[in-house]
Amino acid sequence: MNQFYRFVRDILSWKLCDNEELFKFGGPGHIVQIDESVVTKRKYHTGRKGHERWILGIYDATQKRGLVTYVRKRDTNMLLPIQAHVNIGSTIYTNQ
Repeated sequence: MNQFYRFVRDILSWKLCDNEELFKFGGPGHIVQIDESVVTKRKYHTGRKGHERWILGIYDATQKRGLVTYVRKRDTNMLLPIQAHVNIGSTIYTNQ
């Protein structure tokens, strides 16, 4: 049964990744919000600091849909390519 679920998951991810329009946000008159955040885990909120992972989120406020993805580093080279997911004519809101 595990092989069947793995097969279905692979087919669905292939179909999702094949459709680039699903990952395009905004357009003329649309508001797109982009922000990054850090997630970490600590057991019972005490003890040593856990491994931190940075995430980047895009949200189209007009269409009410978004995307969250992990990023390796939070620098300009990593965050600028996100513009490929925003259509021309969008109003972009970010913290900087």
